[in-house]
Amino acid sequence: MPGRRGAGPAPDTPPRRDGPVVVGVDGSPDGDTALALALDIAAAEGAELVAVHTWSDVVPGPGGGAIRSREDWGVLEDRAREVLAQHVAAHGEVHPEVHIEQHAVADRPVRALLRQADAARLLVVGHRGQGGFTGMLLGSTSQVLVQYASCPVLVVRSDGGPPTA
Repeated sequence: MPGRRGAGPAPDTPPRRDGPVVVGVDGSPDGDTALALALDIAAAEGAELVAVHTWSDVVPGPGGGAIRSREDWGVLEDRAREVLAQHVAAHGEVHPEVHIEQHAVADRPVRALLRQADAARLLVVGHRGQGGFTGMLLGSTSQVLVQYASCPVLVVRSDGGPPTA
């Protein structure tokens, strides 16, 4: 990753015991599983939860290519905030004692999550498996996060597969 030195912290660096638990919320079943687990962990550790949802004006076009959406940025941002709020509300009632900070960000998921990971005790993401190789343990986003995040990363699967750390 340009602008980052090395791949995460040095091997002998202990993980942080402070900072929030950060979770990527993408609206998928794996994202919901990750959100639920991140809330459980935040509650158990007395930590704040930071829920991150990214959005873009680039959408899949006909034939699989990417095109720019014709919708106004304000509409796209409002929709992203609504998606994030709905998913957080659906899970947040389980642990009302956990303070949840919500970030709907116009950015790439990897960049937004790495930025939040710098101050986190743990980063939790779901495994969407949309890279074309459904049997892979980690998708492309998860691979980059595991390699470059400055905190431990937990990759969660909703299909009953084991979490990957």
